[in-house]
Amino acid sequence: MRRPVHPRPLGPLYDLAGQLGGELLDLCERGADRDDLFRALLRQVSEPGALNVVVVEDVHWADEATMDLLRFAGRRLRGAPVLLVLTYRDDAQAADDPLRVVLGELARHRTTRRIALAPLSAGAVRELARGSDLEAAALYRLTGGNPFYVTEVLQAGMAEVPASARDAVLARAAGLSSGARQLLEVAALTGARVEAALLEATAGGPPQAVDELLACGLLAADGGRLRFRHEIARLAVEQAIPARRRAAIHGQILTVLGTSGSRDEAQLAFHAEEADDVAAVLRYAPAAARRAARLASHREAVAQLERALRFAAGADAVTVAGLYDELAAELTLLDRAEQAAEACRHALERWRAAGDRLREGDTTRRLSCSLWHLCHSEEAQAAAEAAVTLLEPLAPGVELAQAYAELAARSMVLGHHEEAIENARRAQSIAERAGAPAVISDALNTEGVSAAILGREWTGLLDRALRIALAEGLQAEAGRAYCNYYAMFCTQRRFAEGEPLYVDGVAYCDDHDIATYGTFLRSERTGMLEKTGRWDQALALCREILDRAAPAPITRLCPSTRAGTLLARRGEATAWAYLDQAMADAEGTGEPQSIVPVRLARAEPCWLEGRAADAVSEAEWADEAADTDDAWLYGSVATWLRRTGSTRRPGGQLAEPYQHQVNGHWEKAAQLWTDLGCPYEAALARWTRRRKARCGKR
Repeated sequence: MRRPVHPRPLGPLYDLAGQLGGELLDLCERGADRDDLFRALLRQVSEPGALNVVVVEDVHWADEATMDLLRFAGRRLRGAPVLLVLTYRDDAQAADDPLRVVLGELARHRTTRRIALAPLSAGAVRELARGSDLEAAALYRLTGGNPFYVTEVLQAGMAEVPASARDAVLARAAGLSSGARQLLEVAALTGARVEAALLEATAGGPPQAVDELLACGLLAADGGRLRFRHEIARLAVEQAIPARRRAAIHGQILTVLGTSGSRDEAQLAFHAEEADDVAAVLRYAPAAARRAARLASHREAVAQLERALRFAAGADAVTVAGLYDELAAELTLLDRAEQAAEACRHALERWRAAGDRLREGDTTRRLSCSLWHLCHSEEAQAAAEAAVTLLEPLAPGVELAQAYAELAARSMVLGHHEEAIENARRAQSIAERAGAPAVISDALNTEGVSAAILGREWTGLLDRALRIALAEGLQAEAGRAYCNYYAMFCTQRRFAEGEPLYVDGVAYCDDHDIATYGTFLRSERTGMLEKTGRWDQALALCREILDRAAPAPITRLCPSTRAGTLLARRGEATAWAYLDQAMADAEGTGEPQSIVPVRLARAEPCWLEGRAADAVSEAEWADEAADTDDAWLYGSVATWLRRTGSTRRPGGQLAEPYQHQVNGHWEKAAQLWTDLGCPYEAALARWTRRRKARCGKR
């Protein structure tokens, strides 16, 4: 079964607004921000004497924004006298289906109850078939007790068990008058539910035709709408309409919706595509994408932009380039880096042809980010530098500020922290004059990370980056701020201080459909779990991340490293498959923060297996790649150099526990690791002390 013909972002919320009226309806009509809509719904259904039962049907077809609404309601309705009822099909769900995540979160609440509908028994089917012409045993064999198919076949009312539900539906439709059949076809092409007024305006049938449809049992009244009793009935009617006639009907529906002032761009774009109306697709699909993006329904935004591009062959280069730019931005948020980079390249080709250096520079900056996600560090750096070169001669504006912010980010991950801070501050200066809070937040974020690594005050910078992003509704910037803020606390082993950022950050990213940063947060979480001795949880989370559909190389790097480390400690032969994949990804980054942890993760199993020469080689390769400004990262390098017996001596500043280990103060180091909540590091320090003591006695 496929999803509805034109899923509308927050469709159930808008339907509820029509029933509840009041503040929620007013906000919907004014196009308010989705967070305001969520809060208004919560207030109205929680009022004394208000509607206390909210039913959302067919959640398996809901868009991402509606999924976020359900998460929001699940967390905040626990103390309200409200019953939230959700219905959904649980068959044929993909492993990465967003509904699985929503259901998992709702299941954690003590107030949640899941009621599974088992197939009907043979006796139940016999009872339902009583009084019909259908033979109960044959009906049970045909449907397997599926209530959906049983009801559909019974509704057909045929003298014998039909070969398919489709035949049953079409047989019922065949008995309708010409006017009623026209209404039925329009209804099938409009969706599971259709406004009666739209139906009559499009088909132009006599008033009694609606009554005839209701009487035949294929459709049912639903307030001011008509709805198909089951999606299978709608599909049967839709597929029976000849292709040419189908396109004409979609065109009629589009005309009626347009003249009636419909503001549902997703619905308009769908009918425009089905009618093969190029101009209408290019008008409505981009608008639907932008609305979906504002509502944090980024997958829906991608679908709409891809729809527009399918019809853009005859459009001018500027229009097409703009669509590709928007598509790249949305794909980046969904961790689809390869497609994002490809979209950037398509846009660049057209901006260059149009001679628009401003947009060429801005898209080059966006391409740099996508290339970084693909672990193509040299290309990413070159693109970031090229963006600045293209934009510098032009009047300073938002685009130049973004280019400097991107260049700062590239410098930061390469360990060039003074350069990163300089470019980040330059970006902030331009952005403040241009009134660009997104760039200010992004640049503060980068500056804060570099400041933390250099041992300077950093929490104020990252806190401000996060507060700006949240206050301005900047989804991508907020996701990145949560990631780096949490990561810096984890780097410094200040796990308790970082915990609220993880909890809030994951909720924010999941609520706003930001797969990239939600995954980054979970990746960082695997490190905290490993360091604090919760290895089973760490390994489970690594596998959860890696099992998702095609994570970008930079996204899979951390969980691959962590899974390899933990499996190696347990003597699992599969450890090296993870570590080899991690090394292949890390080498492409050229980044100390990526290469060093992987090299050390490889040194450890070599050391554990007694392969001394290999362990030394891995530790020394880590040393060659290390950022000596990072006291925690370089401290781990220094410790492994000593542990593996390398003759090299560390040349940078080390974090305190590592410094004590290098100095041979094993017990002091072990106590510090214990205080920080890192039992494995503490155990290694104590093991080294005992080993040294035994060697000394000999």
